[in-house]
Amino acid sequence: MERPIEPQRRNPLILNLVQKILLISPPRLRALVSRTMLKVDDLYEALRRRTNRSESWEWLRPYLIGISPFRTLVIGGKEFPYVYKNNVDKASLKALNLQYKRFHAYKPWHTPEGQFDLLRRLYNIDNNAVSRPIALVVGDSKKIDGYIMSQVKGTDLDTLLRRKRINPIDTLEVERQINEIIERLHSNGIGHGDLNKGNIIVNDRLEIKLIDPLDGRSDARNIKDDTSWLLYLGKELERYREKCVKNERER
Repeated sequence: MERPIEPQRRNPLILNLVQKILLISPPRLRALVSRTMLKVDDLYEALRRRTNRSESWEWLRPYLIGISPFRTLVIGGKEFPYVYKNNVDKASLKALNLQYKRFHAYKPWHTPEGQFDLLRRLYNIDNNAVSRPIALVVGDSKKIDGYIMSQVKGTDLDTLLRRKRINPIDTLEVERQINEIIERLHSNGIGHGDLNKGNIIVNDRLEIKLIDPLDGRSDARNIKDDTSWLLYLGKELERYREKCVKNERER
């Protein structure tokens, strides 16, 4: 008999401790933690590409155009569509404007199915706010390795500010959109939970997408965290605008 698919497991004591630390930490510290995680993400992906060049991928298109339906599995009473990793092809993902979000086990407060489900709920409220989640991806070990979602195009706000690649006037529009999106989500009783600048993607048309919501917590805790993040982001953007004006005057 085929071995069943196993959801990702997390030590509840470690999970609880990390969540409590994040909850009481100021946004600046949480932003530092997130920036560190982004750097680890880059390193992890570079190592994976170097050591896994021979990884074979197959064709995903039939799953997406209805020729072959997704399989489904139930975790915690919720149904999830899924595909096996060897049925995923990089070329077809790119052609269909999709991307594979690989799950990193060093993030103790995330599970791929938890983040997928939270994205699904956010998407149902505001499909412009986050990418559309497509299906979980199951690896050879019968563990859930990550998920497929619509591709996120643009640059994270942290990079735009650090490299001064955004007009200070445009930051007003970015800030307005962020506040509108979060207000819409909160009015429906759901929050993102991790609105650091690295999780806010801005495209060339100044349209916003939020990535990596903080799953594994209650909606109330995410909503509470969103409020402190918005205050922090407001101050950061105001500081950026003031700095740009000062630099312009000194020229």
